[in-house]
Amino acid sequence: MAEQATEEDILLAKRIIGAAERHDVPALQVLLKNGSSNVQDPTATVATSPLHAAIAACGKAEDGKEAEDSAVQTVELLLQNGGIWNDLNKEDETPGCIALRLGQKKIYDIMVEAGVRAEILFAKMEALGLGDSADVDEDSQDEAEEEDRPAAKKQKVSEEEVKEIQEVVEQQVLDDVSLDNRAYLKSQLRYKPGILLDESDNAVMMDWETQIMQRHAETINPKKGLKVMK
Repeated sequence: MAEQATEEDILLAKRIIGAAERHDVPALQVLLKNGSSNVQDPTATVATSPLHAAIAACGKAEDGKEAEDSAVQTVELLLQNGGIWNDLNKEDETPGCIALRLGQKKIYDIMVEAGVRAEILFAKMEALGLGDSADVDEDSQDEAEEEDRPAAKKQKVSEEEVKEIQEVVEQQVLDDVSLDNRAYLKSQLRYKPGILLDESDNAVMMDWETQIMQRHAETINPKKGLKVMK
């Protein structure tokens, strides 16, 4: 059962998100020693992660002006501390989606590189057969460190969300096609503006990942006239 966020947890979450929004790197370095780069403020009207907040605060790029160095350093620091590169906000936007919408190419490139690194790592782990063992090790470590883990590093949810989780927890495994490879391959995909979803509403591909797909295509098909088996 998820724990109810304490006043200290909420205050820390607000400070982390605020520092990210201000691109205050020194403050973030201190705050992340006790908190997570993926915190959310359960009292906020619109849920947002530090990464989303940091990128949104850059504003729209005008006249070729890119994000300042402090913004770049903030995004890099959050990623280095476990920021989720493809996390979705309430508007179904990832941090990369926001960077692309605002025309912040430098920030967008950082998010693309983070996505590429993650995909390469996952592919390598799968090739080495480390996926299952990694999950087991992670579960064991989570159980061993559950009591010692700072509450601020856990995902914060509201009371309403906790009740919803409790009601569907047993059905979630059966309903989520992404948890079963055969079911996933047989599932029907559907398009929304800028995003491709599976039957369980998991993001499969987004507009901002176009450059990643282009790089993949250029790598496996570097010359014109070559054919690739689909």
